[in-house]
Amino acid sequence: MTYPGLVYYAADYYARIYRQLRFVKSYLEPLQSSMCEMLQYELGDAEKRKALRYYPLLSVCALAENYTLLKGRKLTEIERKRITLMSFLATLCDDLIDEDGWNEQEMLDLLHLLELPYSKTVNPSLSKKIKLIVGINEELKKLSVRPAYWTQLKKAFHGQADSMRQHQAGLSLEETIDIARNKNGNYCLTVAELIDENWTEAERRIIYQHGMMGQMTNDIYDTYKDIHLGTHTMVTKVRDVSHLREIFIAEVKNMQQLIMQIDSSLKRKKKIIARYGCLDAFTMVGIDTLERAAKKYGEPLNWISIPKKDILPDMAKFVNRINYFKYAVWLSKA
Repeated sequence: MTYPGLVYYAADYYARIYRQLRFVKSYLEPLQSSMCEMLQYELGDAEKRKALRYYPLLSVCALAENYTLLKGRKLTEIERKRITLMSFLATLCDDLIDEDGWNEQEMLDLLHLLELPYSKTVNPSLSKKIKLIVGINEELKKLSVRPAYWTQLKKAFHGQADSMRQHQAGLSLEETIDIARNKNGNYCLTVAELIDENWTEAERRIIYQHGMMGQMTNDIYDTYKDIHLGTHTMVTKVRDVSHLREIFIAEVKNMQQLIMQIDSSLKRKKKIIARYGCLDAFTMVGIDTLERAAKKYGEPLNWISIPKKDILPDMAKFVNRINYFKYAVWLSKA
């Protein structure tokens, strides 16, 4: 990909984001607002940012709309509705583990509840948040969701619950990598099951691998928060920041190899790789930020003592923007 090509793909991502923001405002926001009013429940500001912005944008613009490219088409409206609703549910379910301290059995009990007919879910003892989850889930059920979605959702629930092990300080690097791959890989496959396609095994491997790429990005950008919450990810388990970069580049190469193996035209494969390169460049900028912190404070890093400004990547900085463009072009070359 050339720099003019990067401008084209960046403009396309901006168009995706604008379109999805409008969709959330016209579809998801009125729906959740109506349900919250009925339940006399209000989402917190942090919940709103995640449930009505971050997750719906990520799940549609970065995940689903790239998966449909494997089939050479765009999302349909009903697919967009399904994934938007599911991303809202995913946000609230994440919070049950991260903030409310739910364990794996409680999450599996919730999954069983969501699979039941609505008449059997009516229970006055349920919290307002769970009633909201059940209500949004019923809207999702009305959109002709395939049975395979529920099977995959169970795997995603297991992956999310397994991530609770990240509060154990003794985790090895390999264990944090396995948790990351399983957790977000299964979430990405869950998104894919809401798209009306019969995915080949080769395509499913790409989607699962994309989960690993995305989780590495999340872990790098959430480093400060994770450290202060006592969450152990590969970021703090690698021998040094250069090792983290090596791992990520190896994952990028694996992703590109998987894309080149699918039954599609070379032109389409290169376009798909270029679009993923635009996302992966953010991760490289994040690694740059951690590398500068390592040079400033010395390795091994005493993570807990490093100020947020030295860990959190800032895309407003000129050097980060320039490096982003360079990385996006470099990573887009198969």
